[in-house]
Amino acid sequence: MLSSDADSSRDKDAEMTGLRKAAVLIDTLDPAAADLLLERLSPGEAEKIRSTWMELGAISPQERRQVLDEFRQLAPAIVQFRLDGKEGPHRLDGKDEPRSPLPRFAAVKAAGRESAAAGEGEASASESRDRPFRALLDAEADKVAGILLNERPQTVALVLSHLPPQQSGAILVRLPPALQVEVMRRLVDLEETAPEVLKEVDQALQAKLSDVVAMQRRRTAGWSAVAGILQNAPQPVGERLLHTISQLAPDLADRLPAAPSFDFNQLIRFDDVSLGVIFEEVDLAIAVLALWGTPLGFQERVLAQLPSDQADRVQREMADLGPVRLSDVEEARRRVAEVARRLASRQRIRLPPELRHLRMPAAGGATADRGGEGGPRAGERSTFVREVV
Repeated sequence: MLSSDADSSRDKDAEMTGLRKAAVLIDTLDPAAADLLLERLSPGEAEKIRSTWMELGAISPQERRQVLDEFRQLAPAIVQFRLDGKEGPHRLDGKDEPRSPLPRFAAVKAAGRESAAAGEGEASASESRDRPFRALLDAEADKVAGILLNERPQTVALVLSHLPPQQSGAILVRLPPALQVEVMRRLVDLEETAPEVLKEVDQALQAKLSDVVAMQRRRTAGWSAVAGILQNAPQPVGERLLHTISQLAPDLADRLPAAPSFDFNQLIRFDDVSLGVIFEEVDLAIAVLALWGTPLGFQERVLAQLPSDQADRVQREMADLGPVRLSDVEEARRRVAEVARRLASRQRIRLPPELRHLRMPAAGGATADRGGEGGPRAGERSTFVREVV
């Protein structure tokens, strides 16, 4: 009996370890790639991972690296995604098909694995130096997708097949849907490519990437100068400068940095009345998604400030809410934060003391109504509301 209980406890611990690793992987991917993986699971398994993801605490860089390394070992090829959509749901308990795009991350316990891995270390280091498309490994997915956008599907498939699965998935979801399908079709049928062809494609992409990076650096230097001028000027001077530009050069005003903002996590610091004003301005569907996964205490503070009928509708919608896409939650929270920024710029809500350093232009100013994606100060991270990253 004791042995049975011990086995059951070990099985439960193994499942929770697998769930945490899956949640850490989802947290590491961008929202679009995370959704792409979660959609390949059964609703029950996807919900388990989402719930575990919402409860994640701090994640160390070592843990992220370990999970990514294990994922790359167990899912080495992006071609595991099927085009016909007939791949069955996957489970985290190891009883499903072995070719799952989101494996259960079981601990590797086979004897001799560590010594074999150590022996392969030197060889892998040598191979990485000769690896095709090394220049793309540290490039942002948006930049690589922009470079590949005008390439033939066969070329795109060739490049993605030589990149890590996580990076390939992040790039693929940024391409147009029609191109995604063509690339996946060619990935399935992809054969070994001659080294000289690989080298030619690699050199061409390196040249394009260098041009993009050089242009971005020049643009970043200019924007850094503009941002420095506006941020370091006394508030009245900065506002007069923005107002003058908006009057004499509206096109330039539209390109200037938007008013400083904050993210959804920082709403936990707002007073109850301000929270009520913010969520009264938000559509019902957006409010429901934004509140999904937040602490119960925060939800109660918001609902207590809403009109009773509106609060009841939000509660009903949240109770009936099925599986949600992480990207939808992220977008909903971004919109709520943007509403809060606009209300603060019009002085309709009060900023908490720790956020009053932000310069919010008065209503009618040059940047009062422009959208923008701001965030917390560097290093600032809320421990109350789960951040969508």
